[in-house]
Amino acid sequence: MGTSVAAGEVARDVRLPPADAAVPVVGGRPCGLVRAIEPGRRGTPTVVVDDKPGTTVHPQANATQARTMEHYRRLGFADEIRALGLPPDAATDIACCTRYARHELARIRLPSAREAQALARRLGGSWSAAKLPHRVAQKFVEAVLCCATRSDTRRARSTTAGASFASSGTRRASTPRSSA
Repeated sequence: MGTSVAAGEVARDVRLPPADAAVPVVGGRPCGLVRAIEPGRRGTPTVVVDDKPGTTVHPQANATQARTMEHYRRLGFADEIRALGLPPDAATDIACCTRYARHELARIRLPSAREAQALARRLGGSWSAAKLPHRVAQKFVEAVLCCATRSDTRRARSTTAGASFASSGTRRASTPRSSA
């Protein structure tokens, strides 16, 4: 577990976001990037602090849920993200196998994006979200989100890898996790 800095104490060997950054955002993955976009669109300077220098390289999440797609629609890039995911007719089934492409133990049948859209139209408004979920790799989503951040959003790499973040009065401080 991480150690925290008590209110009024000063953390040592910690790089805080610049004092002129009105909104420091910890984490440069989809949630943090969306958090940085919001104030940036209102002209408020933002800094994103992350332990990685860029977007995700290795596979992470592969689906974007309906409520998240609604946020992307509101921010103006849902169609761009939808274009990066699976083709409209691609199967979205989930299969459990003993080995890759070997004996299938179970399968959850899911509609393709095109079939889901047709189904939602037939339901006549009883679908509970304005946008449908979509299969798209996180690395593609992050690239769109990075482009959507304003030029006044800066990205700073944290030098305290594996840091925990604790409140220190009105500022946020990062302290290294103990290795024990």
